Amino acid sequence: MSACEEESWLEDYNRDENRYNASRGAHLNLKRAEKARILVNKIPALVDTLVAKTRAWEEDHGESFTYDGVPLLAMLDEYAMLRHDREEEKRRMRDQKKFQEQLSTDLPSPGRQLGTKKVVGPRANGGANGTPSRRLSLNAHQNGARSTNKEGKRDTRPVAPVNYVAISKEDAASHISGTEPIPASP
Repeated sequence: MSACEEESWLEDYNRDENRYNASRGAHLNLKRAEKARILVNKIPALVDTLVAKTRAWEEDHGESFTYDGVPLLAMLDEYAMLRHDREEEKRRMRDQKKFQEQLSTDLPSPGRQLGTKKVVGPRANGGANGTPSRRLSLNAHQNGARSTNKEGKRDTRPVAPVNYVAISKEDAASHISGTEPIPASP
């Protein structure tokens, strides 16, 4: 009888939507629910054992085994039918919920229409506001980082970036002096 009470409490607890909220004593309810599930999972085997032993007793004694004036086998059969009906109802509700979820995911929402998406801005260069998106290379040889040689030792020479143009000091001096205007000859 206590197992039936735990079973009804567990069904009520499973229907409660607030069971996931962290409140005072929630951990105690979780513990009780865990113990109740263990007990409820044992009920069908207990009922089967009780039915078998009751039938054996009735055959030995030649009379019906009654509990509070009601035949025990009738009570157990009624319990088995109720349990089967509840399981069918749970299965039907689960299937109906899956079907409704499938319908809601297949149909587009009425607030949002498909195919009318508008392009906001030019994105050919990468950015939404027209600015080109800048991409940086992570390759160490291109970013001037130090590298290692064949023996695994660090190479202390800096590596120039790919777009670096080397100009000798004399050329740099001539470039600077070359920017001055050349006097025109008469």
